[in-house]
Amino acid sequence: MARKDYVCSCNGCRADVGKIKEFGYMVSKEVWSTAAPNDTHKMDYFLCIGCLEARIGRQLVPSDFPTEIPMNWSGMCLRSKRLLLRMGYQQP
Repeated sequence: MARKDYVCSCNGCRADVGKIKEFGYMVSKEVWSTAAPNDTHKMDYFLCIGCLEARIGRQLVPSDFPTEIPMNWSGMCLRSKRLLLRMGYQQP
């Protein structure tokens, strides 16, 4: 059986969040429940940074990304420049 690539689409704009490198993050429960109030606990619900910010009505800031969540600080995920800036990383 051939392997089928799994695509993680933004539930807002349908962009492939893996391809645009906006998959490897988690925001606080408060931010997420504002952005996706009916889908708070779904593991297959994704939003790109642009759609997430549009839903919460503001730009994300570093404190929106809890440091106790390893995904937010591990180097295992490739991240877009936009995501890195929101997480508080300085431009190279």
